[in-house]
Amino acid sequence: MIKILVKHSSHVFSKLPVDVKPVGKQNKKEQFLDKLPEKFSHQNFIDLAKSISIAERSAVRYIADFCEKGLIRREIQGTYTKETEK
Repeated sequence: MIKILVKHSSHVFSKLPVDVKPVGKQNKKEQFLDKLPEKFSHQNFIDLAKSISIAERSAVRYIADFCEKGLIRREIQGTYTKETEK
């Protein structure tokens, strides 16, 4: 009886729809990171931030956070490189 129940449960489970999480809208911080070019300067990211309605102070904070998380790297003063996944 157990074998039949396991077989039946397996069959029913295989017929269930696959959960696909819908891709939601990105918040401004995610949009900012996605729109940053491979290499950019301080002025580049400030201009980009203004174009998507992010305050300069917030943009600087986002860049510092991205550096801390290893998403971007500060090359020299005012010059940055986006880290690519390897």
